[in-house]
Amino acid sequence: LEPDLIIGWSFLGGNNPDDYDLISEIAPTVIFNIAPQFNFQDSTRQIATLFDREEEAEEAISDYNERVESIRNQVAPIFGDDTVSPILFFGDTPSLFSPRFELEGRVYVLESVSWLYHELRLTPSAEQAALLMTDEGLVFRAELSGELLPEIQAEHLVVFPAGYSGANEPGEGYFEFTDGNLIWEALP
Repeated sequence: LEPDLIIGWSFLGGNNPDDYDLISEIAPTVIFNIAPQFNFQDSTRQIATLFDREEEAEEAISDYNERVESIRNQVAPIFGDDTVSPILFFGDTPSLFSPRFELEGRVYVLESVSWLYHELRLTPSAEQAALLMTDEGLVFRAELSGELLPEIQAEHLVVFPAGYSGANEPGEGYFEFTDGNLIWEALP
């Protein structure tokens, strides 16, 4: 591709420092920090500074914030202070996502579902957090068996039948899991 510049996240080379050296041989390489909240606004500002486009970045961030506020106002009457848990189908098995997770004493919002919680100010159930707790701490994703579904105890389940891949049709796993599944059908 012969790029003039490579822009990478802060964990580029974090597990293998040789990665940065290898990549920077291709073109000048700039690493920007996406921690502590994996906040796209900070990343956008850092990249905009590289290209002297700070004003455009602030406009894009402002537009985004306005859209989030509009959507937040639309979902607030639906969910209110009720608990909400997302169920996403990847392959054959549904997954439960955390609204946030902890790593080395810091709290992160990583996955797009987690970001959704953060931005829309949704409330997870306490039971959801318990299902995501491991010996190492809170994980951001856990696969669910049918028997675990009732243990989420959220007042609302938001189901993504095709994950969040942008697929137009639910995956086979969704139908296999939901069709005739007595536990699924018994959920309130």
